[in-house]
Amino acid sequence: MKFLSSVLVLIALFVSTVSDADAGKRKRRKGSSVPAELRGGESAQKRHNRAANAENLTRLDDRDDLKRFIAQGHLVPIADATAYYLDAVGGHDPGHEDLYRHARPWTKRFLDKELADGHAKFGHRFKVTSLVRTKVYQGRICRARNRAAICGGSWWEQSLHLTGATVDVSKEGMSAKTLAWMRKRLISLQRQGLVAAIEERGAFHVFVRKAYGAAGKKAKASKKAKPKKKPRKPKTKASRRKRTRTR
Repeated sequence: MKFLSSVLVLIALFVSTVSDADAGKRKRRKGSSVPAELRGGESAQKRHNRAANAENLTRLDDRDDLKRFIAQGHLVPIADATAYYLDAVGGHDPGHEDLYRHARPWTKRFLDKELADGHAKFGHRFKVTSLVRTKVYQGRICRARNRAAICGGSWWEQSLHLTGATVDVSKEGMSAKTLAWMRKRLISLQRQGLVAAIEERGAFHVFVRKAYGAAGKKAKASKKAKPKKKPRKPKTKASRRKRTRTR
């Protein structure tokens, strides 16, 4: 009887372990809904940093660099809008938060256009949690042990926020439809070479490329270039008689 009891206990433990393992696999599969094209990692970071290098984007070192870029117009102010609002941006440098509420002009265009489209479709007001940073600011985030932050000494471990062209859009409050739309839109823009995006646990990390701004200028130019149709003159009896004679 003791032997039989031991065998039954072992079988029960085995079944329980297998069930737990299967449940774990199902949970992992369910949680890995991030599209392959939006996954992060070393290869994505290398690819994105190479893109920033190719576009000759300066990485800002400190607050003085940040002030200089703002004064020179390389960075433009970002403020709350109908489609989005800023939350805790610049919080790691108390008293100087406004400095970090800036971004490249083409990044502002991305916010104003893409998030406005999302807001119009779903009524969701997007939360922006990070814009431009400096190396000093990034160091503070790393010391705070933020798991989402890029912290390392290799060239590819530089945060793209240092260029001023990157924005973090929180996934908080997004409906399933809004989330699916955001993924689809970012993948489409990425395939066109207009952004380089990573979906993190709580946010979309979007490096907006210079080409996004150029695409906007082309669209505006094409609208202006369209000639206006001249209104047709109403036909009169005299014009009809003239056409009849010339035939």
